[in-house]
Amino acid sequence: MSARLLLAMPVAALLAACAGMLPGSSGPLHVDVPVAGDGRPLLRAGRPLRARVAAFTDARDAAPREIGKIRSTVRDMHGTELLLDRDVGVLMAEATRAQFAADGMQLVGPDGEADFAVEGTVKSFSLDVAGRDERNIVVEVALRDAMTGKVQWAGAITDQDDRYAGVFGNNRASIVAYLEEGVANYNTRLSAALRENLPKVYPDAVESALPARHSVVPGVTTLQAPAPAAKPESLAPAVAATTAATGHFAVRTVPPRARVYVGDVYYGMSPLRLELPAGVATISLKLGGYRTASEKVAIRPGETTELELPLERQ
Repeated sequence: MSARLLLAMPVAALLAACAGMLPGSSGPLHVDVPVAGDGRPLLRAGRPLRARVAAFTDARDAAPREIGKIRSTVRDMHGTELLLDRDVGVLMAEATRAQFAADGMQLVGPDGEADFAVEGTVKSFSLDVAGRDERNIVVEVALRDAMTGKVQWAGAITDQDDRYAGVFGNNRASIVAYLEEGVANYNTRLSAALRENLPKVYPDAVESALPARHSVVPGVTTLQAPAPAAKPESLAPAVAATTAATGHFAVRTVPPRARVYVGDVYYGMSPLRLELPAGVATISLKLGGYRTASEKVAIRPGETTELELPLERQ
């Protein structure tokens, strides 16, 4: 047997082994949640509107984390499937909570006093990487009166886009950035729809500075027009009653924009202020490139518990 053949055999075996080590799908993608708006709060009788955001339903005909196919070369990815590192419904509920917080609303837990409850159904969330990348996001959002359950407003928020990836094609970072752009567009349209419709639901809702309003928000299809809620006879007693059973929690992190979880529920990005039931709450803070930080904090009735935490690099 020639020396050339002897040398070729182990090289061929090594290549075959490496090929066998490649898994059949790409590693999951982490999509951050960008928020829109300038934080001008929507107020009701001088206090922030309170929102309870439920888990979102995934109505797509796909696995919970599957979002599309890879049909062209991606420089630093392999396989044919695009997967997220969390369920699509979880991602869009996170995005919605973060946007509500950015719009100055107060997020409350499942048992907290709220003005309205938010429900969401993901109808489409996909990205196909091909000669032209195609992104499609459709989420139906409904606001229900927290006391009566009556739908106050409902709309379908849509983001559809396609692009040519350019001479150098796609890589993992460009795909993640394209997905984050779609989530950012969802939040921009959600914010515009909230500012357009919530003052119609609550005639006593005001903004710190009123922008020019649009009769139609681009990318938002109204499924049910705003139904005005009855103006409360007096908000003062309700606020006093709530104060006895709830407190506030304010958190700041260094660096900022860490994801804030109470238990396993995502509430938004730091810095953040929340109304929570009195008692002990487990707070988790997560930021890419940093260790997850967890703290148990006491929420005292009618008081504010503050936490400022420097995050440690991994």
